[in-house]
Amino acid sequence: MRWGFFIDANLEPRIAEFLRKEGYPAEYSDYVLDEDADDEDDILPYVQQEELMIVTADIKNFAALDNSRHEGLLLVNNQRASAYAIANGILDIVDAYRSPSNMIGKIETVDPWIQE
Repeated sequence: MRWGFFIDANLEPRIAEFLRKEGYPAEYSDYVLDEDADDEDDILPYVQQEELMIVTADIKNFAALDNSRHEGLLLVNNQRASAYAIANGILDIVDAYRSPSNMIGKIETVDPWIQE
């Protein structure tokens, strides 16, 4: 298993760009799925197949998911943070967890990791 990220449409696509520049697979929702993609029917099967962690500000819909339905969930409350700051927060989480297998089924809030 490897670190990989699916950036939900409610966040900036530049987050995926920054993560890719650091060598991590990162995809932006609207670039790989239909703009009207459904969380349950489209996004979850895609991220499971591709083994990607979901990065989202859609806390209401994703935080309630059963832990077996995702590789890991990174929640962003502060959408005003820059894409660069959010990406760096995610990279700090990667450093702290060391292995993506340590994130399987877990939920982590990115905000405490964001430094602007």
